[in-house]
Amino acid sequence: MANQVQNVLYIKTQTNKELKDFLTAIKSNKEVIDFNSIVPMPISIKNTEEGSKSNNALGYYLTLQNQLDKVKEFCPFFNMEQCLQQYNKDELLQIGETLYNNFCNYNAFTWYDWSPKNWGTKWNAYHTELCETTDTSASIYFTTNYTSVEKLISKLVELYPNIEFTYKSASDEIACGCVLGEMIDDDFIISYLTPQSNDALELYAEVWGLDNELFYLDDNEEWHYSDWEEEEIDEDLDDELEEIE
Repeated sequence: MANQVQNVLYIKTQTNKELKDFLTAIKSNKEVIDFNSIVPMPISIKNTEEGSKSNNALGYYLTLQNQLDKVKEFCPFFNMEQCLQQYNKDELLQIGETLYNNFCNYNAFTWYDWSPKNWGTKWNAYHTELCETTDTSASIYFTTNYTSVEKLISKLVELYPNIEFTYKSASDEIACGCVLGEMIDDDFIISYLTPQSNDALELYAEVWGLDNELFYLDDNEEWHYSDWEEEEIDEDLDDELEEIE
């Protein structure tokens, strides 16, 4: 499984004002694109924590509500005695009630549950960068954790029907996990490119900013990037020189 996925969102508008308004609407104080601008995370979800304390709080709250079937379903390892030895009852009750209400309202207890269901990935976008801006077009590069976010971008397309979007993403494995989203006959179509194919390699090189001409296939039909191998050779030589010195 990939650790990071590189994404590019290409944007084309009719006017410069439309472009500026869009870029302002989707950014946060720190990042060029903020997933909260597309699908906002509820405050009660945002303020949660994932871990044993939350799990114990949920089990404690459900036990007091006499919902023992739900304790078995959601907190199968909950132990009341051990729970009360570690945590304050009032705090447990408050956290547990919040978590259960979150589940009833949003089908998720914490941000850890909510984010993959609504954003398609665990964390918000990071390493964001605005590039190649003209009067009516721009491209946004951003990184996501483990997965691409094509469904979230589809939601963005729905929110801004007058803007033309193209979305491309690729995992950190060469020519793998490559996704293309583009407008075809007024519909935003998502395509999953065949791993290790030429089309996947071309998209991979584009989103990661690599020279497509420096890739080659080995005898096992797997892609390699010659620049990386030269860097590894240089590092090995440096290590050997250090040993000699």
